[in-house]
Amino acid sequence: MRMIFFLTLVFSIVCNAQSNIEIQLDITHDASPPKNLPPYTVSIISKTLTKQNKDTIAAGTYDITISQPGYKTKVIKQQSITTSPFVIKATLVAKKRQISFEPKNYTMACIDAHSVINVKTSAKVEFRDTFCSGEQVHFIIRFSTYNTVEIVDVIPPGEGPYIIPVPLKKLNPLEFTIRKNTQIIDGLTYQYKFTTDGKPLEDHHLKVENGIGRFYYTIMIDPDAKVFRAFIGHSFLERSLKKFRSGMSIGRPEYLSVPLFIDHCSKFKKQQAVNIINKFLKGFRNRKMLKNCSQQELQQLIDYLRTLTDNDLEQKIMNIYSK
Repeated sequence: MRMIFFLTLVFSIVCNAQSNIEIQLDITHDASPPKNLPPYTVSIISKTLTKQNKDTIAAGTYDITISQPGYKTKVIKQQSITTSPFVIKATLVAKKRQISFEPKNYTMACIDAHSVINVKTSAKVEFRDTFCSGEQVHFIIRFSTYNTVEIVDVIPPGEGPYIIPVPLKKLNPLEFTIRKNTQIIDGLTYQYKFTTDGKPLEDHHLKVENGIGRFYYTIMIDPDAKVFRAFIGHSFLERSLKKFRSGMSIGRPEYLSVPLFIDHCSKFKKQQAVNIINKFLKGFRNRKMLKNCSQQELQQLIDYLRTLTDNDLEQKIMNIYSK
């Protein structure tokens, strides 16, 4: 932002007018200063001028210093000032700043972040990293026992770290067990994945321990979440969290995810995919899951089958669905 201030010529009754040089200031910034920053100061030897002052100076050679909190000090050595008006022209460059995150609505002294990711670079933000003032930053902040927060902000010029308030929500632990946490389907190995209210569970909110004959899971979930889903391959189990109690065992999946089924089949050649679907339709539980699909999912599956150019499959599925 360009900010220009002019100092008007002051005539002295007792001094020779030719010895007085009118000083004008043309000071700009590479990043606009916020209103809470003090104004810049221009120092000529021991004589200090600010943008509110009017002043003149005797002709001569001077060292000029231009300073403002949040910006790098500009120094001009041995400047000859002989012609009136003399314009001191400079651009102040904002200092880089560190980032500090301050939890909102929490009085505890320290809430450690699991990780802070700079979305622009996909790199993890370290404690001593600095960022250019005036530029937009985009961070994803992950906590072990709190919700993940996404921050988009512009760092203003200033002194010290820039403090960004972070709205946090405490997550609740949910514990359950699974007898087997992997499944091989058509030669491909799948692991369980979990969602709450349709949102995938983040890796750092999941802990798994291998016990005797079982796997013990602890996940962190939003206390307001209503629906829990556990996916394995292209099928899933769904439970209301009101009825879900910590320590419960995850049973067999009972619903079909058509998008995941199509994704699975698409990993094979067309004829292989046809064989996989035919084999799938032979299973009683699979046919039951197919009948529970919505009309929209059914149409999605039929559209995919038509890309395989196999009319028999489409008819088989329609027969199962209509029974």
